[in-house]
Amino acid sequence: MGKPDFSRRDIPAADFVRSFAECRIEAESEPLFITNHGRRTHVLMNVVQFDDMRFAGSASADPVDEVEMFQSLAEWVEVGMILLDAEQNVLVMNKIASALCDTAERVARGKRLADAVPSIADSLIKHLLERTLGAKEPTSAEIPSPFTQGTWISFRSFPWLGKFVLVIRDISHEVQNHRLADGKEALLKAMGVHGGIGFARLSIRGTIEQIDSSIGEFLGLPEERVLSVSLSDLIDVRARVAFREALEDVLRSGASRKIDTRLISNSGITLPVRFGLMPLRGAYGTEGAVAVLTRLSAEDDAALDQSAA
Repeated sequence: MGKPDFSRRDIPAADFVRSFAECRIEAESEPLFITNHGRRTHVLMNVVQFDDMRFAGSASADPVDEVEMFQSLAEWVEVGMILLDAEQNVLVMNKIASALCDTAERVARGKRLADAVPSIADSLIKHLLERTLGAKEPTSAEIPSPFTQGTWISFRSFPWLGKFVLVIRDISHEVQNHRLADGKEALLKAMGVHGGIGFARLSIRGTIEQIDSSIGEFLGLPEERVLSVSLSDLIDVRARVAFREALEDVLRSGASRKIDTRLISNSGITLPVRFGLMPLRGAYGTEGAVAVLTRLSAEDDAALDQSAA
């Protein structure tokens, strides 16, 4: 079997397999083309030549425009984004940032941030940004908005490719919900301290999802024993139908109801109570109900017997 003909720099795949050692040596000085049925399909070449070719191709490619790339990205995100140069001049300000800062990008671009958005000049944002500019490290905070009174923002700044990025997000709704949650928590704790007021959260089917310690004491049962139990099943048999109808009306119509009835304790004793029933509304309609109860006085208890009679 003779040596392959390398004069044309083409070699059939079958010859390449049989004479790989010779092909490898030949390709050290100049690439070899592997053919299949006369058509070039692969190239065998020195790795140094390959790397030179690859890096030369990368160097000749158009350089990435970071500002244009950032602007394209910023228009797709749902937070305010501002790109600054080292002198704090605005390079990019997306639409959300423009709305939050009440400044159009065409007006702000090319200006120093403090000149484009004067409300930033004496705000905490300025001090956080200066820390990022000086130390080249990220900063973040949740602060009252310097743009609109009574609102809150989440602010972040960090270095990026020799420039600086500001990310601003309105968190007023989250802060409000957190404060409301604190108020609800305090109210529930106050009811527990009071001891004479009970609270229960009911599902759309009228089953118990949560109770406080007062109802547990009324019933003589721990919370885990009554979870997923229908509240109607804990009502005295003689008043159960009326209570179930009242609860179903609250869940169906969304109206609030007050009803006097009796709970059955674990010891078998009935406890006269007054329920206030309120629908629990969610984003997609009624999701259940809230039941608040207090013990009835002796006079109200007697009136309950009269009405039952």
